[in-house]
Amino acid sequence: MRKKDQSKISLGIDIGGTNIKIGLVKDNKIIKKGYFKTEKDFDNQSFTNHLIKIIEKFIAGYKIDKIGIGIAGYLLYQKGILKFSPNLPKLKNLPLKRIVERYFQIETFLLNDADAMAIGEYFYHHKRYKNLITITLGTGVGSGIIVNDKLLYNSEFGHTLLIPDGYLCSCGKRGCVESYLGSYGMLKIARNFYKKEIEDLTPKKIYEKAKKKDKRALKTIEKYSYYLAIALSNLINLFNPEIIILNGGISNMGNLLLKFVKPFLKEKVFFLPKIKISNLKTLAGIIGAVNFSKFSRL
Repeated sequence: MRKKDQSKISLGIDIGGTNIKIGLVKDNKIIKKGYFKTEKDFDNQSFTNHLIKIIEKFIAGYKIDKIGIGIAGYLLYQKGILKFSPNLPKLKNLPLKRIVERYFQIETFLLNDADAMAIGEYFYHHKRYKNLITITLGTGVGSGIIVNDKLLYNSEFGHTLLIPDGYLCSCGKRGCVESYLGSYGMLKIARNFYKKEIEDLTPKKIYEKAKKKDKRALKTIEKYSYYLAIALSNLINLFNPEIIILNGGISNMGNLLLKFVKPFLKEKVFFLPKIKISNLKTLAGIIGAVNFSKFSRL
């Protein structure tokens, strides 16, 4: 099959706890994208076979310059190995970079998905911000931290302590930021207001109810925002960022979320940086993954 006449197209992949987002990127613009389910119960071999099939089908007919993969978990960056992933518990010591690179014979980069988000935003904003933090509010909570134009690799703010002896987190500890600010954390908060009516709720449904002035939904988001403000205040006071960018599914609550968060934050920080919802939404990781080679200082 004749390749399409596009020599500088890169493949970006963002592997999260719920979905695999994949996109073809040219000049930092996504020209084709797709979404696939993340198979949480797959072991190393099953997972890589699943991913390779997705890639093969997606890039058919295109000439790919490089592949960038962002994945939730702790990585050995220089070796391209995923040590473990809290949201994908059966993946251990997975040399994903080597496997994909050898199979497709295309230069491949592997990085943490939240780091990919930060890099994506960094380039999207044309390197305007030297000190930038992204927080992903999705199934879990990811953090990407750039200080003085340098990435702090493998930051796991989602698994720092928010509430001592609090909610049980997917990592096995109690009171992590993620256990309150991930999607399941929001539902735990909602139980305090919805009682027995929690069964079919999702963050998206809570947001829809809040837009209709449902008091319990608004109280849920307000309480969630209170915890989010505590978490963000620690980052602000520690790193002094110029901007914090929120992305992930829960960030789709947009201005409603910010309306609650900002007043809480003002009480807890010495100064309030810009707090914005990502324009790239959940696609920042795709752009960041393919830009890692430009940004890496390993």
